Amino acid sequence: MLLVVAPLVEEALFRSGMQEILLRRWPAWPAMAANALTAVAFGAAHALARDDATAFAVVIPALVIGVVYERTGKLRYCVALHAVMNAGWLAWHMAGMSVRG
Repeated sequence: MLLVVAPLVEEALFRSGMQEILLRRWPAWPAMAANALTAVAFGAAHALARDDATAFAVVIPALVIGVVYERTGKLRYCVALHAVMNAGWLAWHMAGMSVRG
């Protein structure tokens, strides 16, 4: 789920969905503005889903993924990067590490 389904669904919704819609609806917007708004929405969705404000920290990696989408226009690269980031988080978590200390 964390390595395949979540990256695929989330990137489809936020990259090919929200970021692309913002770019098409307001073409005068800088691409970084569309990326930033999409990343903040992505962070808010994670914070709400987890009922934990620290989940909002996903905004930073979401900005990186947004730049990849902006430069390549390819969703598959975003999904792959998202899966790699999730795998890193999962490995960290399984090793007994904690973001909270």
